[in-house]
Amino acid sequence: GDLSVTSQAALAGSFGMRTLIDSNGAIYVLDNRPVAETQYRVRFYLDPNSATMVTNDIFTIFQGRAASSVPVVQIELRRASSQYWVRAGVRDDGNGWRYTNYFAITDAPHFLEIDWRASTSSSANNGLLTLWTDGTQRASITAVNNDTRRIEDALLGAVAGVDSGTRGTIFLDAFESRRTTYIGAAPAGGTSQIGASSIADNVEAGTGPNEEPAGESGAAGGQVDLPIYLPVINR
Repeated sequence: GDLSVTSQAALAGSFGMRTLIDSNGAIYVLDNRPVAETQYRVRFYLDPNSATMVTNDIFTIFQGRAASSVPVVQIELRRASSQYWVRAGVRDDGNGWRYTNYFAITDAPHFLEIDWRASTSSSANNGLLTLWTDGTQRASITAVNNDTRRIEDALLGAVAGVDSGTRGTIFLDAFESRRTTYIGAAPAGGTSQIGASSIADNVEAGTGPNEEPAGESGAAGGQVDLPIYLPVINR
């Protein structure tokens, strides 16, 4: 189908997620394990795979949402000046968005990572969003007033904003999320520490040392259930 796990889409192991964009409808997988998260990190691999995008077309490839399905944080893909570009954005308590600059990526596999944090109180205004591409920190948005925001699920694919100028197939792989500590590149062989599941290799997932996956508690250093990825295709 338009959303499938194939060896052709593998970017960090034996299998990856093939996302065919042939309409303006959203097409993505959903991870519903996060539970009222105030800190959330995620890393995944992206290959634009020569997808056709009209100049200045933008669509969302990742989104973290609150329980009401309100987007809280997102990563967007853009095409401009014959290049692909990515940026990240964070929503504050006043429903305003703050975005990083755009950063160019080539038409090849890349890994993207963000660190999102809610402000610790209504007066602290210390919310945060940091973006990495291929292991290099590109931008950090600080002093965000977002103490009421929480992350309850995560979406990966052609999540929102697709229009008729965007068509083709993108590849996504090696999705991994946790609350704290930098994630970085997928281990050699594609074995992800947390949450490989249907977007990678169906490997047995576990936590790193002294680490807990988002949506789990009391599991530091042990084995945890694989996240449940629910495919969503809107026509």
